[in-house]
Amino acid sequence: MDKKNNDDLSKLQKLKSAIQKDYEKKTGKKRQTKKDEKKTISLSDSVRKRLSSKRKSTTQSLKAINTFIDVERQGADISISELRAALRNNIDTADKVLERENVNVLLELVNGKVDQACKHLTDILRNGKKDYVVFNYFFVMIVNGKELDKELIKAFRAYPDSIYPFMLLVFYSIFHSGNYRALKGIAKLIERKENPLIVKTLSDMIKHYYQDITKDIGMLYRQTQFREFQNTAGALAYVANSDEESYKRLLKSLEKKQHHHCSKLYYEYLSREEINTEQRLNQCPFGKFMLAKRLLLNGDKESAKHLIDELKLRKDPHGNILEGSIAYAEGDEAGAYKIWFEGIKNYTSVMIGKVSHSETVYKGLGLGRTGGHINMENIKIPDNVATFKSLIENKLKNFQDIEFFLYPFEELRTVFGPHACQLYYSHN
Repeated sequence: MDKKNNDDLSKLQKLKSAIQKDYEKKTGKKRQTKKDEKKTISLSDSVRKRLSSKRKSTTQSLKAINTFIDVERQGADISISELRAALRNNIDTADKVLERENVNVLLELVNGKVDQACKHLTDILRNGKKDYVVFNYFFVMIVNGKELDKELIKAFRAYPDSIYPFMLLVFYSIFHSGNYRALKGIAKLIERKENPLIVKTLSDMIKHYYQDITKDIGMLYRQTQFREFQNTAGALAYVANSDEESYKRLLKSLEKKQHHHCSKLYYEYLSREEINTEQRLNQCPFGKFMLAKRLLLNGDKESAKHLIDELKLRKDPHGNILEGSIAYAEGDEAGAYKIWFEGIKNYTSVMIGKVSHSETVYKGLGLGRTGGHINMENIKIPDNVATFKSLIENKLKNFQDIEFFLYPFEELRTVFGPHACQLYYSHN
């Protein structure tokens, strides 16, 4: 560009600047350039997209919620406020009155209004006996401590193609009776049927079919269903199958959880990292089990004993594991083996972690294990305490400690999600 053109361009720029200053002086407004306008539009789009993405990831992504199982089926690592927002969104978008009223019940349950939900469900059942309404009705009855053995079997036969009656039987056995033997009977009810994937997964877990469990988890992953449950269901199964790579990947997934109560507890259970507060641990039996172990590790046996009493009152076998460990530490080895045997005799087999370096006097809890690595062995449970004692004594001769893993007792609880679990235990 020659000198004349440069001079002309400079004059034009000065003139433009003078006109802009004169405009701002007369109007009191700063004139926006095209560059500024572009920036403003870009910022607005960015904010809009971010807010839209946030809404989609919470309230709008959870659709067709009929039970707490459906929350876990579709849900991810969401907070309680996000769950409430998702339920309200489902109420607003429901096409039918029955569906809308049913989701209203779930919102009442999330807010702890069990009696109100019970009355509401009684009214809803008069208008339509949908399988999910029946599930919610019996779920509330179980939360209220009702004995429902015969009624649940009738519901199972009345809805042969629905997953809900089967899930009810599992929920009742785990939460109400704490009877693992009953679970094995439930698994036999469906042996000759072509079952939905989640039903097959739970059945394989009850039967300890570890190879099949990992295949089931892989299919659930591809279907993007039960994303939180996959981790707790698959972790120890991967260890039993010596699939260390998948186990480590799963641990990393658990480590990232922010809100999902079951996942955060389970990560501490496997990793030994004390990431949960005492308040959080006190919210459910499995948390109390881990808190009791923490107390024993810190020398507070009396506080641990109070938690053991709570666990045994709730028919949780982890109470037996803790009680047996204290008996062993106090020198009552015969009593310890008897207590342990009573807690796990209904299992076909249990996993034991073998700990090579441990100075703790409390055996059976793996308190000396550090990190997420587990040296695992699966053992069959003998039919008498004397043989069981001989079996465990032999393990303790070769290793300084063992750790009992009662798979899949806690893992089956997690399929119902933290909200169903905490609701039950807040009333029982």
